[in-house]
Amino acid sequence: PAAMAPYLAATRHMAATDFKTARTEILDAIKAEPGWFAPHLAQAQILAELGDGVGARAAIDRALALGVKPIDVRHLQAHVLLLRGVPDRAVAEAGAVGMPAQFRPCAVGVEARAFLALGNLGASAQEYQTLVAATPKDSLAWSDFARLRVYAGDLSGAIQACRTAVELNPRNHDALTLMAELVRGQFGLVASIPWYERALEVEPGNTVTMLELAATYGDAGRARDMLSMTRRVL
Repeated sequence: PAAMAPYLAATRHMAATDFKTARTEILDAIKAEPGWFAPHLAQAQILAELGDGVGARAAIDRALALGVKPIDVRHLQAHVLLLRGVPDRAVAEAGAVGMPAQFRPCAVGVEARAFLALGNLGASAQEYQTLVAATPKDSLAWSDFARLRVYAGDLSGAIQACRTAVELNPRNHDALTLMAELVRGQFGLVASIPWYERALEVEPGNTVTMLELAATYGDAGRARDMLSMTRRVL
């Protein structure tokens, strides 16, 4: 029971794409019940989404040691391979035969990113279309799909997908920053600033977004705001 509350809190934060808060909650669940495999699986997914492939790999190993079937972590292993920079192996892992249906959308998402990393835009687009059709309310899927459309030169389609991502989850930081970039290119510097500011409301300490906003402030002639934001980064 002591582990259930933070575990459920972590899953709620994961659904809201707030993986940093979810990471803290899931650690509390693991401390309360280290022998329960579910928090370790959740931790692996959280760390993978945060780009920590080493930590995700360790969480996967702990889940396997607790009796989780290998087929039930193949989608997570594929994500780790993608983070390690071997997208071809990630595609092979994500396409494992016999993967449970509940993990298939995650695997398709990894395949889509991996094909994009391999430069196969056609295959990536097909995977993303499959993903958003299977999970139409997945905000992260839509923001990833938007980035693919940017790479493909379909800016109108990218904006549409990005708006869908933000409507589904107004706290999707990736969607907000991508929308800022798209608006900056289409409507100008000043129009993009509110989108960057909204992204920073979600993740106040994200230095990448802060630097993008500082540069936008500078290009827009708001030197004082640019310097203030730069000092915050430092």
